Amino acid sequence: MDAFDNLQAWLPSEFINILSHDNIEMMRNQDQSELHIAARKGSVVVVEELLEEGFDINSINESGNTALHMSARQGHSNVVEVLLSRGIDINTKNVIDKTALYYAARYSQVNVTEILLAGGIDIDNNIDMYAPRDEDEDAVDCRHLIFAELESRRKKDILDSFISRHIEYLPYISSIYTQCYPLGSVQVATPSIGWIAAVAIRDRYYFDEMFFYLHMHVANVYKNVRPDTIITTSSVNSMDNSANNSDKTATLMYLLTGHLKMMLKPNQNLGIEDDYASDSIDDDDDGGDGEGDGNGDDNNDN
Repeated sequence: MDAFDNLQAWLPSEFINILSHDNIEMMRNQDQSELHIAARKGSVVVVEELLEEGFDINSINESGNTALHMSARQGHSNVVEVLLSRGIDINTKNVIDKTALYYAARYSQVNVTEILLAGGIDIDNNIDMYAPRDEDEDAVDCRHLIFAELESRRKKDILDSFISRHIEYLPYISSIYTQCYPLGSVQVATPSIGWIAAVAIRDRYYFDEMFFYLHMHVANVYKNVRPDTIITTSSVNSMDNSANNSDKTATLMYLLTGHLKMMLKPNQNLGIEDDYASDSIDDDDDGGDGEGDGNGDDNNDN
């Protein structure tokens, strides 16, 4: 049984006649390809088989929607995950300039919204556009998830900027990201260990590096070595020995540590300034958005 046999098993009868092998090329040039239909219906098996058959994962229909748009609106998180793992362009916009995130949020597909945000999808500056549709009174508002992701991305930018500007030792940098993102997904904004732990790890390596340089400088002074003197391997060993064994050096470092931590740490802000108040903007969302009745017959939702 091939992909088209699987597809016929659950498609409405009006689609069955056009799913023969003789009409594959014709279907690829029409508004709805087999991939779009399978994605909208939520069939992971058929989607995977169609991709193996060579279907273009980024193909669009006449409304500009990809299979990701179709599956996101319907809340088929398993299909969304397959498409993302296969490399679909997560930021493709349709003819009304909307990505899959718009449809996932508008139709209150919470799981899909979270998957798309974790995948790094672009977020429009106007968060209100992701408000749930007016016609669904029981809809879940996903805007708090989107706002939280924006805050995490802001923090991630600050974290990356701090590391690139203030930490030079590459093994330290590698250790920071390995501990903050142990699964290797550094494109994900929020570290799996949480922001408090991530900042603590970053600061520990930052101060380790700063105090290493300070320790070496104190050893230089103690050994009467000029700061601009070329340091050889033997002199480094000598300074290491001096710094590690000198009571004066150790005492000075101990006294300076508490004050230097505050002096050396650059000013920054990683805290969330204000919680997103969805109630305050719901009052402004009185008008329709031109999406039609949600039955998929209008251009916006195809």
